[in-house]
Amino acid sequence: MKKMITILLAVSVMSLSWLRVSATMHLIMTQDFSFTPANLSVVVGDTIQWMWANGNHTTTSTSVPTGADGWDAPLNSSSTSFTYIVLVAGTYTYVCVPHQSMGMAGMFTASNPTGIPGQVLLPYFNIDGNLATGQVKLNLNFDEVQTLTLDIYDLIGNKVSSVYIGTVPAGETEKIISLSGLAKGVYLAKLEGNDVSLTRKVVLQ
Repeated sequence: MKKMITILLAVSVMSLSWLRVSATMHLIMTQDFSFTPANLSVVVGDTIQWMWANGNHTTTSTSVPTGADGWDAPLNSSSTSFTYIVLVAGTYTYVCVPHQSMGMAGMFTASNPTGIPGQVLLPYFNIDGNLATGQVKLNLNFDEVQTLTLDIYDLIGNKVSSVYIGTVPAGETEKIISLSGLAKGVYLAKLEGNDVSLTRKVVLQ
């Protein structure tokens, strides 16, 4: 049976206020009985990475904005980091399950990138499905030439596929790529270029 590929965008198609050109990586150290820093202000498109220092902990979401994915990941000597890409604006709270009663908790608040509502912000990156088995179409629009790679991650931050797209010109471009071989599920597609880093959610059914 052919795979039907459905794309769920993590930001509103109507607003077209896509993720930032240059996303930020925020590191949270997990040690003793605390997350450091315990509070962050981030922007949609940023990445949160929890790093283990000592102990036996988890990072487990307790509340997330509507449309965002929750998480529950161990942080210990066998699993020393967990990465989460922020795709929805709002407030996120999380705890360490074994040490929640000791106050081991944290939160971050994500805001949307600045931009004029209704304006297509460059660089633009969208994905269309419903093509042949295992294929998707990338809709791209850049203000300068880019050399691109598309990395596919599962929801716990593991890279499961990487596609070298090559050089694309400035302006609007379409590229058809293959994602065959991936199991059904939810993935994050991260487009990397010369000065571009954009992420979209992909659901393979």
